[in-house]
Amino acid sequence: MGRASQPGPRSLDVLSWIARLGASTTGPVAGALGMSPATTYDHVSRLRAAGLLERWPTFAGDHLLAPTQSGWHLLGRPYPRSRPRPHEWEHTVMLAGIAAWLATTPTCTWWRAEREYLTSQPPAEDRGPDQWLMTYPGTDRHGQGVMLHRRADLMANLAGALTAIEGERTQKSKVRLQAILTGWGTALSRGDVDRVIYVVPDQSMHACIQRAIETAATAAPALTTDAFMILNTTQLDPHPVAGGHAGGGGHIDAERRAPARAACEVG
Repeated sequence: MGRASQPGPRSLDVLSWIARLGASTTGPVAGALGMSPATTYDHVSRLRAAGLLERWPTFAGDHLLAPTQSGWHLLGRPYPRSRPRPHEWEHTVMLAGIAAWLATTPTCTWWRAEREYLTSQPPAEDRGPDQWLMTYPGTDRHGQGVMLHRRADLMANLAGALTAIEGERTQKSKVRLQAILTGWGTALSRGDVDRVIYVVPDQSMHACIQRAIETAATAAPALTTDAFMILNTTQLDPHPVAGGHAGGGGHIDAERRAPARAACEVG
């Protein structure tokens, strides 16, 4: 293997960013790190040739990229023993797209995927992962009523607001969706989080959540305030950036170097 084909620092940036989510397609990686598709493909090829990155085919004809065991070892992170199941692939791709948007949003000072909650404390945040847990009523496998716990798919600080982000691709039962929304509304009322964003793929899902809110808001009126938002994936295209790492999103280490950002609305 020639010297030019060896993974360099930017290749390792690609590997590290994918590891934060567990898996991703190339598009979100390119958007998050400010790379062209061709440059991203080149880094992916170097990482695969070095045995640090593997490719999983999906039913949609695309490929998910994920670190190999050697890749996880190089990054000093534990090797996950499982991979996303087929019915989770589209959700995984959606979360990667949301993360790319966060990584390039100037008002985002940090973001964390759920897999990072307990291993990476955000900087200067007085509400830690133990508070990023909401509860809602449900049933166990025996049909008995229990209180279930849920963490958001992603957490971020957007314009100074601690924000829980849920990616909602498939429709849940009406009762379960209303219960989860009530849980997030209660978390907003308690001040556990400042904002909740639901990201949906289309207007049909948007309408589904809006209908559920109309019922859930009776017990959780915070759902009808500006603290709860529904955004379409088309609203979350990564912002053009030079070299990535905007808002500290490219690397957790970059948060220590990121300048203070002026508070403004989520755009």
